[in-house]
Amino acid sequence: RRNADVLSISAVLEAAGIPAVIAAKQDLLTQPQVLQCIALLRAIQQPDDSVALSAALTVPSFQCDLPALGRLWAARHEHNKSKKNDEHGWNMRRYLSEHRDTIPASVKRAFELIESLSLSQSTMTIPALIEAALKGSGMIPDSEAKEQLQSQSPISQSWRSPHAIAALHTFYDYVKNRSLESGSLSLSALLEDFDQMRAEHTLRLEYDLPHITRDGVQLMTAHGAKGLEFDLVIIAQARDGNWGNRRPQGKLGLPDAILFHTHAESEKESAQEDERRLFYVAMTRARRELYITFSE
Repeated sequence: RRNADVLSISAVLEAAGIPAVIAAKQDLLTQPQVLQCIALLRAIQQPDDSVALSAALTVPSFQCDLPALGRLWAARHEHNKSKKNDEHGWNMRRYLSEHRDTIPASVKRAFELIESLSLSQSTMTIPALIEAALKGSGMIPDSEAKEQLQSQSPISQSWRSPHAIAALHTFYDYVKNRSLESGSLSLSALLEDFDQMRAEHTLRLEYDLPHITRDGVQLMTAHGAKGLEFDLVIIAQARDGNWGNRRPQGKLGLPDAILFHTHAESEKESAQEDERRLFYVAMTRARRELYITFSE
C-alpha cells in the first residue's frame, strides 16, 4: 500500500536469501545512510553541540565502539561534575580535544575528520564538503575498501550495500543541483531545509532504487502496479488503517469539511471508495493466484 512497506518486505526477503526487484519510489530523507550523512554534516556545522557531535560519532562507517563512546560521555560528565567552578563545563568537542592521545583510535580518526572539515567549511563549496565527508568517513568506499568488502559478512556490509551507496549518490546529486540553483547556499541553510522536509510529511525527495537483479520478487505499490499483470500476486498488510480508514500523515491540518464546507461523512465515504478501487486494482493484477495477508 505504501512505499515505506516495500523496503521492510525487501529486507525480510533478503535475509531469507530471496532476490527482489524494488519498483517503488522511496523518500531519500528516510534512508538510514542519508540520515547518517546529515548527522555528520550537522556535527561539522556545529562541532560545539555535544549531542550533534556524539550522534556523528555513531555513524557505522566510522566503526567506533558504542560502549567506548558511552564511557567517554560518562567520563566527560564526571569531569564536569568535578569542575564546580566552571559554570558551563566542557562540551564533547573540548573533552575529545584534551584527551586526543588517550581516546580509541577509531574515535580519534572520526573526531579529527569532523574537526578538520568544520574548520575548512568556510573555504569549501557544499558539494565539495559533502564529498569529503562521505569519502573521509568511509560511507562511500574507495577502491581498496571495495576489495576488502568481499571478505566481510553481508550484515557488516549492510551500510555499504548497493542500495545504500545509490541513496548517497542521489543525495549528493541533489545537494549539487541545489547549490547550483542557489550560489549562496550555506550548510546551515541546507540543514534547515532538510529539517523542514522531515517535519512536513508532504515534502519528499523521491528517487528510484537501483535494480540489483533482473529476476526476483517484484515489489511495488498498488499504484505502481496499474496496467501490469502477474501470475501470482500477494497483497500485504491488508488491515484497517493501511487499506481503508487511512489517517493523514501531516502533524496538523484542518479537515476538508471545514476548509471547503463539505460534509464530513461524504468526504470519508469518498476516500473509502478510492481505497476500494485501489484494492480492486491490486487484486486484478493476478492472472492465476492471489494471496491477501493480514495480522489477526
